[in-house]
Amino acid sequence: YNSCKRWEQKNSSKKYKIAYLSDYYYPDAPGGAEISSFHSVNGLISRGHNVKVYSSSLSLEKHVTQLKLLKLFYLWGGTPNLIISDYFIEKELLYQLKKEHFDLIHISGRNLITPAIKIGKKLNIPTLVHIRDYWPICPIRTLITYYQGTCFSHTNKCLTCQINNYKERKGLFKLFVSLWSKIALIQTIKRWDSLKKADGYILISKFLVELFEKKGLTKEKMHLLYNPIIKQKLEDIFKKKNP
Repeated sequence: YNSCKRWEQKNSSKKYKIAYLSDYYYPDAPGGAEISSFHSVNGLISRGHNVKVYSSSLSLEKHVTQLKLLKLFYLWGGTPNLIISDYFIEKELLYQLKKEHFDLIHISGRNLITPAIKIGKKLNIPTLVHIRDYWPICPIRTLITYYQGTCFSHTNKCLTCQINNYKERKGLFKLFVSLWSKIALIQTIKRWDSLKKADGYILISKFLVELFEKKGLTKEKMHLLYNPIIKQKLEDIFKKKNP
């Protein structure tokens, strides 16, 4: 498989202007993907690249811009509403990205996939998608069904799985579980169709590379790049008696 390290060595003298799109961003959202994105961005900046982050998160850092419409739709109800909001988020993103002349659009997270890839095509900017889990083929991102089995594709079986996973919820939410599940499945299929139009992919494990090659992503577009490890934190772990 292609190696991002080899690519970087080949292009080490060129400095790029990169639009880094992330659903959320650290420290506003202290999850694994957000922390990984934070260190990736800082690493690129330290190597001389011009990186601007666009996210729903609010940050005091100058290179981070909040996408207010994306934040609004998250507050309104989250992922299912993005079927409606893709159009509006695309307009907001296009307004932001047209002001700059980017060499690359890096997409981290699932909810900006469809509008970001459309914009990349409109502005003739290559798009690179960072895949850290199974969101391209699983609406709940785990591949684990309600019955503790495994599933490797988005089909109508997703509806049964999701409905069962949410059936313990109480109140009015139970009335909307079926509709929510159908919308989530449609959105997953829509994202998969958009994902196949990207110019490249970063995947964090060999398993993901092999899985998505089998699912139809182009092998030559895939780059294996493990999540960053913070050296000091790793040393602290090994210092403990029971790491």
